[in-house]
Amino acid sequence: MKKPLLLATLILAIHSFSQTDRFGISAQLFNPINDVQVYWFNIDYESIDNHNIKDKSFGLGTQLYYNLKNETQLRFRFGWSHIDLLEIQDQDINSMGIHVLDQGLGRQNQFHFAPGIGWSMAKSRFQLIGGFELPINYVGRFNLTADFKQYYLSNDSLVEQSHSTISIPAGFSIGLGAYLGFVYNFKKYISIGAEFSPSLLYGNYGGRTATSDFASSFQYEASYTDDSHTGFTFYQNRFSLNIFYRMPSQEKMRTPRIN
Repeated sequence: MKKPLLLATLILAIHSFSQTDRFGISAQLFNPINDVQVYWFNIDYESIDNHNIKDKSFGLGTQLYYNLKNETQLRFRFGWSHIDLLEIQDQDINSMGIHVLDQGLGRQNQFHFAPGIGWSMAKSRFQLIGGFELPINYVGRFNLTADFKQYYLSNDSLVEQSHSTISIPAGFSIGLGAYLGFVYNFKKYISIGAEFSPSLLYGNYGGRTATSDFASSFQYEASYTDDSHTGFTFYQNRFSLNIFYRMPSQEKMRTPRIN
């Protein structure tokens, strides 16, 4: 009974807002942020240690907003980040007569919610926007798979191989953020824009990390470490590209009667 009632309330609220042209929605594309400090993906000089990173991470979101009087705007931002990092070392070591293939694949999902309030200044088709928000982030479990192989250069026979899995527990962060951006209204109800948002967060990430190792030179081993990160130590910078749609009021959508 509660779910149908909640759905009906949401539909009624959207319908009520849409009676005016103050309600809108936007789609967002933003930079994902990797807060989990895994040694594989936090090496300063990638070109020196012969490791190359392939980053397929992305962030998608949507934003609901309601325009109040005096150029004031309420907004609710929802987002999803997918972290996908592949680091590879693939090289010949001629001095040892071997070929090394070492790679680690790390994946994680993050979910974001941020209510906020902002203000805007308009001139012709351009708007300058700015305000504050309260970002709340759920940081999912970080899973890392590492594979290592060595081959002889002379005959491609296997020298050594190992396989490891690392699982870092999920966590959360919450804090205060600001945003500043612009909007260009190129159609009556459609706009495009971009914004930059720094935030200071209290976070509680990680915890009891489980590691499983298997290698050709030893049997399966399991180990556990405490890799928690807690406190006001998380500073994030988010940059997003936006497409806005401002819903026309029901009155404006009605077709005039011709007598």
